[in-house]
Amino acid sequence: MTLPQQAYTHQSKFNSYFRALQYGSLLGAQILTFHKFQALPIARKRQNRRFIKHEKYIQLKQQAIQRTNTVVNVSSHPLTPAQTKLLIKNLSFCPTPHAINYIELSEDVYRFCRRLRLAEFFCDREDTETDNDADPPHATLPDFLRKPSPFTPDSGRDIALDTYIKAVITDIMTLRQKDFSPNLTSDEKTALKDLKTNTNIIIKPADKGGAVVVMNTADYTTECTKRLSNSLYMYYKKLESDPTATYNDTIKRVLQEGMDKQELDIKTGHSLLQPHPTPGRFYILQKIHKEGHPGRPIISGNGCPTEIISQFVDHHMKILVKSIPSYVQDDMDFLRKVHDINNSDPLPPDTLLCTMDVSGLYTNIPLEEGIAACRTALETGRERGAKPSSSFLCRLIHLILSLNFFTFSDTTYLQLYGTAMGTCMVPTYANIFMGAIEAGLLCAFPDKPLIWLRYIDDIFLIWTHGRAKLESFIAHANTFHPTSKFTSSISDTQIPFLDVMVSLKNNTLHTDLYSKPTDTLYYLHWSSCHPFHTKSSMPYSLAFRLIRICSCEETLTRRLTELTEHLKRRGFPLKHTQRAIHKAKETPRSTAIQRSRFPESETQKNRIPFVITYNPALPNISSILKKYFPILHTSPRCRRAIPHFPMAAFRRLKNLRDTVVHANIQKTHICGSRPCNIRRCLTCKLITTTSQFTSTVTGKTYNILHNLSCDSHNIIIISHHKHKMQKKYVGLTSQTLRKRFNTHRSNINNQRGDAVGLHFNLPEHDIGHLKVTPIDQLKNTDMIGLQNKETFWIKTLQTVTPQGINLDGQTSFPISRSAS
Repeated sequence: MTLPQQAYTHQSKFNSYFRALQYGSLLGAQILTFHKFQALPIARKRQNRRFIKHEKYIQLKQQAIQRTNTVVNVSSHPLTPAQTKLLIKNLSFCPTPHAINYIELSEDVYRFCRRLRLAEFFCDREDTETDNDADPPHATLPDFLRKPSPFTPDSGRDIALDTYIKAVITDIMTLRQKDFSPNLTSDEKTALKDLKTNTNIIIKPADKGGAVVVMNTADYTTECTKRLSNSLYMYYKKLESDPTATYNDTIKRVLQEGMDKQELDIKTGHSLLQPHPTPGRFYILQKIHKEGHPGRPIISGNGCPTEIISQFVDHHMKILVKSIPSYVQDDMDFLRKVHDINNSDPLPPDTLLCTMDVSGLYTNIPLEEGIAACRTALETGRERGAKPSSSFLCRLIHLILSLNFFTFSDTTYLQLYGTAMGTCMVPTYANIFMGAIEAGLLCAFPDKPLIWLRYIDDIFLIWTHGRAKLESFIAHANTFHPTSKFTSSISDTQIPFLDVMVSLKNNTLHTDLYSKPTDTLYYLHWSSCHPFHTKSSMPYSLAFRLIRICSCEETLTRRLTELTEHLKRRGFPLKHTQRAIHKAKETPRSTAIQRSRFPESETQKNRIPFVITYNPALPNISSILKKYFPILHTSPRCRRAIPHFPMAAFRRLKNLRDTVVHANIQKTHICGSRPCNIRRCLTCKLITTTSQFTSTVTGKTYNILHNLSCDSHNIIIISHHKHKMQKKYVGLTSQTLRKRFNTHRSNINNQRGDAVGLHFNLPEHDIGHLKVTPIDQLKNTDMIGLQNKETFWIKTLQTVTPQGINLDGQTSFPISRSAS
């Protein structure tokens, strides 16, 4: 074989190896290692490079040394190359959608038009917000408690506004879709489907660093059950039944007492009660940086009975945290404090740097001590006579901590000790507790740190009394409180804190970026289906962050070069990244680390947003809004109400995390309509047990994609005659189906004039002939979303009179294209 042939052969092996390394199973059952490449002659390295462009060679070399902790597969299921390649894209990666969802689009268009009409309707009223879906704000009602109002002004009030709305709707609904290429290959689409439906594995993000962890479902279940059943610590107690209704009644009673004693106004009191409570969900995130990959327990409290009162308590207490002397808000706040230290007197020659970490802070806060610390902070940090009172807020805190129940694997548990990550007020609660602990700790030791800063459970201190006394201080800290224990690190040169490496040189503090060993540095991929401005702003934001962190010019240059390579690996165009870095470097570090003081302009405040889910097939929304805007300003009233043209605000698509990561263990999903079988439920006699429904007009059959029963809420339903199924009625309910049909039963018995009441009072009809089938359900929606879905099914099933029972004019959404 000639020398060129040998070089070509080795080059082919070289390329094959790097492709295998790039797409192979990282940390799986069959991980590729560098020793497999050592068979290639080292002497031929120079010949290899002759056949590859230098830039391409560097790129392949970087792929070869990419971090192997991006996808951590500790399961017995070997990942295919396509599955590994998919997960390496990052859980924030958004696949391109198949088509435009015109049901959702019509709802977004309706909400935007409603905002415009509200702006015009309220333009002569002062201090009234018209760019959201809420009523004018209540004097004492926090923003998160303001419920959406269904009020929509009628059309015909302003010709210019009606013309503008019609033109915008016509363009959006009728313009040709843009062509776009999918960002997943057919193999990757298959891999995504397989990962989504594989119930033998669990996919979770790592606790820190951005890695993706793949585990056996059985191993994950065993670890969670072991933690929940630990008889040594007894943090949790297994419950025999679901206490949701009982606990919700307890909260309702306390809130009613608060309203009776004028701790809460009526509107606030009713807003704090969860309308459809569900238990929390327990899960763990693996700490891949620790031996054995132990899990961090988290309880997802979305929808639980205490969720809203937790937000309410946090709203009143989080302002108190900023008054704690050691409080650190984030990395940037810490950098500003370091900058202030450097601007004061030089540090002594014997200065030591130290960090301390509280072990298991959240699960080791005693209930009574935590509440006592909150009561002290509330009484000293608020004005006398403030409402709600400190005692009432502490009573709510007691409810949040003592009613913290959740489910795991069909078993219900109650947390007995401490608190868990997942509820809104926990960081504030832990901060206040640690503020009380550290105050006593520092007072009880004769020698004090020169600097003491804390971010929740992470502490940074500067010590000037020698190592022996520092070790004595740490020992004192570990005996000060029975449940609060500290781990520590000491150095006279450099030490990491949060994402900052702090070094001590010439009695001055210097800072650099600190990346934990688990940090994958796998940013959002350029091919992700995000708006262009979202992706294009990332290089500037990341470069600006480095300018803030790196105090030395030489270090900054090195970090910016590394950032360029990381972004290049994620598909970002090199020239775009370089331009962004050049722009970021125009701001001096002394200016960059200062808190942003740029107030929102009046133009930004007054622009009405058109919130819409991003789709590359959509026409240019911003240009449509701007093109017809002069029509609005032909009306003096609209010129006052809408002075600046509306802006498009994009909601992101479903990403990989939404698809493959779940708080609950995945099970085989049973879809269909069925009775709840609760004792004395009258609706069970009326509900149809089925997994499909058919339009009697078109003859088309549709599958029910949810598990629906008498207890389901936010649903679309079909009502029909038990024996005469030709005519059907499509309706909606935000309440449970049981409550809705109690209303229908009352309307029929009392001959009230709604569609169902009129129909079942006809000859040969009575309530015994009524049958109902829930067909669809919407999660986390409001009445507008339900009305939109109802309109879709009325039009799809063609149930308007005379073909059905729905009254003419019941549909209210302009869906001009059918959804796929």
